[in-house]
Amino acid sequence: MAQAAGVRAGLTFKSTSIVLEAAVGQEVLRGRFEFTNAGSAPVSILEVKPACGCTSGVPEKKTYAAGETGAVSAQFVIGERTGHQVKTMILRTDEKSGALYQLTIVTDIPPFITLDPRLILWHQNGAPDARNVAIAYPAGKFLKLTSVVDPSGKFRAHIADSGGGPPTSVQVWPVSTDTQLLATMLFLFVGTDGHEIQRSVFLRVLGPAP
Repeated sequence: MAQAAGVRAGLTFKSTSIVLEAAVGQEVLRGRFEFTNAGSAPVSILEVKPACGCTSGVPEKKTYAAGETGAVSAQFVIGERTGHQVKTMILRTDEKSGALYQLTIVTDIPPFITLDPRLILWHQNGAPDARNVAIAYPAGKFLKLTSVVDPSGKFRAHIADSGGGPPTSVQVWPVSTDTQLLATMLFLFVGTDGHEIQRSVFLRVLGPAP
């Protein structure tokens, strides 16, 4: 696996690691891994395999002649992630050495809409009491909470009255605690431009309390 640019003939990357800056509320990061075929024969890119579904890499074309330059366009879908993120992809070529190159995206994602807590637990046969989810909004951004729903129908939600401002809390509870349950409560927000943003809270009814 390639450790650094210039260590052998074949694809020589300007850098196998790129740092992408994320703005508040940004949903997708894009970058480029630039390279040169430093060998004496054509090199074909057979595959770019990301470590997770949030990342993808697409070469400009498949085969590069000796001395030719190119790039892999990388995309990282942020989703609900925040904080320091390191995402990798493995690029495989037809070089005789069976070359594998690890390409790395590094970023720090600032918090946008924050839900707290993200995981709420109840116990089987316990009281199906309502639990509070606090909502924190980004400064200077107006967002409207349009719905809070569990698609499975196993849990309910109530948006607390905020006196005309954006709601800062939502109560959630299980319809029943007769059986163990696992569900996701979806929070849908809409910005002033009509853009929709979804966030989630994970809900579980565990086995009977010890």
